[in-house]
Amino acid sequence: MIDAGIHENDLLVIDRSLTASNNDLVVCTLNGDFTLKRIVFKDTHISLVPANRDFPIMNIDTSQDFEVWGVVKHVIHSV
Repeated sequence: MIDAGIHENDLLVIDRSLTASNNDLVVCTLNGDFTLKRIVFKDTHISLVPANRDFPIMNIDTSQDFEVWGVVKHVIHSV
């Protein structure tokens, strides 16, 4: 998540009570694995967009085990 200003060893404050909105940073489970991505809703499609150009966009379909686990509200950097 380099392009989103999130670096290795940063701490994230995640609110699990929120419903994800378009372009939110979210923690998701996808086929049993956790991932941190920007969520994009377009028409009836959901995409998970990485903030690092080295990783591909993930398009979610109904055959996948997918859940938004929480919405990132704050990032804490170490000094």
